[in-house]
Amino acid sequence: MLIANMAMSDLLYPILLIPVQLTELHVGSWLIGGTLGQALCKIYPFLGDISSLVSIQSLVLITVDRYAAVVVPLRSPLISRKVCRCLMVGTWILAAAVLSPYLFIFNLVEYSEGVWCELQWEVTFGEKSSFGIYNLSLSILFLFIPFVVLVILYSIILINLKKQSHPGEQSANADEQRTRRFRNVLKMTVAIVVVFFICWIPLTINVLMFNLVPTKTLDFCKFRVFHEVAFLMACTNCAINPIICLTFTSNYRQALRRLVNCSLKVPATVAYSFILVVSLVGNSLIVLIVYKTQTLRKPINMLIANMAMSDLLYPIFLFPVKLVDFQVGSWLIGGTLGQAWCKIYAFLADISTLVSI
Repeated sequence: MLIANMAMSDLLYPILLIPVQLTELHVGSWLIGGTLGQALCKIYPFLGDISSLVSIQSLVLITVDRYAAVVVPLRSPLISRKVCRCLMVGTWILAAAVLSPYLFIFNLVEYSEGVWCELQWEVTFGEKSSFGIYNLSLSILFLFIPFVVLVILYSIILINLKKQSHPGEQSANADEQRTRRFRNVLKMTVAIVVVFFICWIPLTINVLMFNLVPTKTLDFCKFRVFHEVAFLMACTNCAINPIICLTFTSNYRQALRRLVNCSLKVPATVAYSFILVVSLVGNSLIVLIVYKTQTLRKPINMLIANMAMSDLLYPIFLFPVKLVDFQVGSWLIGGTLGQAWCKIYAFLADISTLVSI
């Protein structure tokens, strides 16, 4: 559930943030003006950082859950399903509360060259406070401290796992399988944590440089290139996480197969049924028209009718077998008849193709 919570936060990037970034790269300015543009200007950075904060909190909670499962395995789960749901909602509420100033400091500003979405901290809160300090506080609370906590907890987990493994001792198959599954999940979570920090540290450095280093000392061209690379790396994290989950955990792969099979069954059945009806009626009419109309019995029309007759093999013999295969999942007829039908099915399919060619 916590991994699903991370996935939901990652969805904010491909749905809302990356399209805006692509538009900015090609247009060079903020595309939408007026009230809608002002609202998008505030929501764009707000949701972007909410995504990262929710992901970080989810990573910490996942690690705490793995820590409890290794260090105190005999106790009841530290994070039950009910508690987990509350914590998931809490990650979003906390992220939204901490980032609420974003809804005030980002505004549309019109220039002669176009409209831009700009950060206006001093205009909103005055010169006494600094966005750099606010941003540095966020980085410490939601990046550096979680990173230290995760390193400590995973170090303790690995030490305990080494203590629990005794070479030469044979355990029951059930225990071995359970241990193997647990280790795969642990590898997956470690991989997610490592990839997350690798992808996000460059963008964090970029933001800190922008807010703490005097603008005059920065090479704007190089800084712009670094910003684009850092942002691209942060976006890449959203694409890597699903790959990690499917790579390390067989349960995810099995569930994906079931999901794909179930999701394809209905549309495939509808598509094959539609094609069956259209091809049966259409090709039958072509053959009938050429046969009944004396003036159409010319070589080219006769060859078209020949193609139509070969195409009729699909709706009469092949599509019904395909539809049964989708619904039943296996060959329906056994015995001598089934054996004959198995041979005829493939034989007629290729005959139809070769005759048409």
